[in-house]
Parts: sequence; structure tokens; C-alpha cells
Amino acid sequence: MDYTIDPSTLAEYWAFAVSRFYGICTDVLLYGVLLVLLCIAAPGLYYWPGGARKMLAAATFAMALLATSQVILHVVLTRLDLEIVRLEIEGETWPASPVRVRIGNLADRLYAGQDFLLVTNNIVTDSLFIYRCFLIWGRNARVVSLPILMLIASTVLGYVSTYQDDLEDSHFIDARIVYIMVLLTNIVLLTLTAGRIWWIRRDAILVLESAHVHKYGTIVAIILESGAIYCLTIIFFLISVSVSTVDSTIAQISQSAVRQIINIAPTLIIVRVCLRHNAGGTIPGPRLPQDRPIAPAGSRDGGNEPSFVINIGAECSVGTVTSMSDFGRDV
Repeated sequence: MDYTIDPSTLAEYWAFAVSRFYGICTDVLLYGVLLVLLCIAAPGLYYWPGGARKMLAAATFAMALLATSQVILHVVLTRLDLEIVRLEIEGETWPASPVRVRIGNLADRLYAGQDFLLVTNNIVTDSLFIYRCFLIWGRNARVVSLPILMLIASTVLGYVSTYQDDLEDSHFIDARIVYIMVLLTNIVLLTLTAGRIWWIRRDAILVLESAHVHKYGTIVAIILESGAIYCLTIIFFLISVSVSTVDSTIAQISQSAVRQIINIAPTLIIVRVCLRHNAGGTIPGPRLPQDRPIAPAGSRDGGNEPSFVINIGAECSVGTVTSMSDFGRDV
């Protein structure tokens, strides 16, 4: 059977199909990167010392499961979107065609499921970041109270926005607001975590050798690099949907990237810590000057009270030099 459609309409259908193709390619490619990172991190998690191993392994497994579920849904949705294009070309238009309506409704429900999974994925990832910040600040709950409230707000907005946009088609809440909240939450966590370690490093300069102080700079770099990847991906998505439509190629690529980078960023920290630990990147032990006591905070003179918590771990021991494995153990 021959079909004749307007060239402009065909161009729209073609652009729609191309955007879906690039979106699924981005998703699958980054999912492959995540699988490689998980394979590298798995042995390190198995032999991970400390009490945080089970929690960290559970969070990593949850992220892997959520990432896999989102990729599977994306593949199915791409197939349905292409089927919708075929039906439109054949004249099976919405709402006249029952087949077109049925497939469209199924696609809407699957899109809602995919977005619900993304919001849930953000809960797992940000909770892991909040827990890391909580440990680094010596289990001070007041420090992480703001990030927790921001996570709750972004989660509620995310679920409500997904329900209204995908299931009710009301668009009452702009989805960009949710991504902005997620972005701000991660910026706050990055500032608190990296800032705290930098401050510890500042005090550690007084009592440790330069080689050991350098370890703190490495830790800050690992945190900032992984956090920057996620934040820049969100910014890229926000810009793409602001200057074009959600169905554009650039928007599909950026949205697919967000779904996988949200898991790649924390996994990358685990991998880097494991690799440095296996390469002998741990600090063997404290080497405090024998003729100089630990100075109080903000003081350049000796004192009776220790000024800083060197061990960024679950116990937060005073005066214990942190190794890369200690840092990773409680990240």
C-alpha cells in the first residue's frame, strides 16, 4: 500500500525518530560505561573494610538495578515511539485510531514509570552523598539537615511533576524546577563535603608531612570531579530543554545522559578509591613531629586539645592519619 504525506510532516516524524535514536544510543553507551565501572568496583566492595561496606554495597546494587530498569524501559519506549511514527504515516492518527490510542496510552504509562525510577534513583544517590557528608562532619546531623530538606522537596516535586506531566498531562509544575532543586542539593553537598576536608587539610599542614597532606587534596579532587560531572550534566540538560523542545535531539541526548551519570558519578568515586588503594595509595600511619604538639584550631602554637579530626571515618578518631581506603570506606 502506498502512503503520501506532506513533506513537512514527514520531516517532523523523521526528526522525532532521529532524536529517539540518539537518545537511546547515549543511554546504552553510558550504561555500558557504568557496567564497566561496576565490574571494577565489585572486588573492592567485596573486600571493603569497615562497617559501611554493607550499606555501600546495597546502595551500589540499588543504583545498578535502577539504571538497568531505566535502560530497559528506554528501549521499549523507543520501540513504541517508532511504532507511533509508523501508524501516523499510515494514517492511524490519534484519537481516531484505537490502535494509536492504545499504544499512546501505554507509552505514557511507561514514560511515567521511567521518570518515577529516575526520581527514586536520585533518592538513593543523594542519600549516599548525604551519608558521606554526615560522616565527614563527625556525624553532625545539623550539618546535613538542609540537604535532607532539599532532597525531600525535590523528591516530592519530582513525583508530583511526573504524575501530572505523564499521566494527567496538566503540566502544573515545570520539570526544570525539579532538576534545579537536584542541582542545588548537590552543590550544597559538594560545598559541605569538600569544604570540610579542605579545612581538615588546612589544620593537617601544621602536623603532617607534605606527602600526607597531599592525600587530602586528592580526596577533595575526587569529590569535586565526580560531583562536577553530575552537576554539569544537569546544567547541560536544563540549557537544552530551555533553548529547544523536549523532543529535540540535544534534549534527548542530555536527558539520557542524566539517567546514567546520576549512577556513574558515585560509582566513579568508589572505583578511584579502590584503584588508588590497590596501587598502594594508602597512608601507612601517622608521622607526627615529636617536638611539636597538635595545635588548637586556628592556633599556630602548641596546645593541650587536638584541633582537628584527621580520620574521616565512622569512628572519626582524633589524631589518626586518613588513608585513601579510610576515606572510601565511609564515602
